[in-house]
Amino acid sequence: MRAVHAAVLPPSIALTVLVRPSRRLRALLYCAALVHASAGLLILFTAQHVAAPWLLAAACGAAAILCAGAAGQPLKVRQIDISKVGGLRLTVQQKLPEDGRAVRLLPGSLLWGRLLVLRLGSIDDATVPVQTVLVLPDSTDGASLRALVVAMRAIAGRNSAGDVRKIG
Repeated sequence: MRAVHAAVLPPSIALTVLVRPSRRLRALLYCAALVHASAGLLILFTAQHVAAPWLLAAACGAAAILCAGAAGQPLKVRQIDISKVGGLRLTVQQKLPEDGRAVRLLPGSLLWGRLLVLRLGSIDDATVPVQTVLVLPDSTDGASLRALVVAMRAIAGRNSAGDVRKIG
């Protein structure tokens, strides 16, 4: 007797993930701002062998302002919806419910096991700006992060985006 084998279909990658801003990254940016501001003040008041202490202190102050400004950005929760066939939808959560916009994974995205830097652009290459979504381990729960990594790698493989880095 011959055994009849059912065709093995690839698993569905349908998924919805809420990506919250990383609290650790925000704290790290505030710490970097504090370090830069302290270094600028230290250089300004104690540097005697530095050719241009004002210029160096100003550069440290500018770095402190940039770090504090990045950390002080408004918190936006993003929702990534992935359909069964790999279609992406991005919703920036200000008020629920809101329809997201269809996007695609762009080259230059980074897909690591515990870090995702997703460059998402509109499907029709309209004038809508590219959105970068940073997904860190504290942005979502562990199971959702693993499922999102697998789904994004599957989408990147289907799109043959050679510029998408997949490590780990």
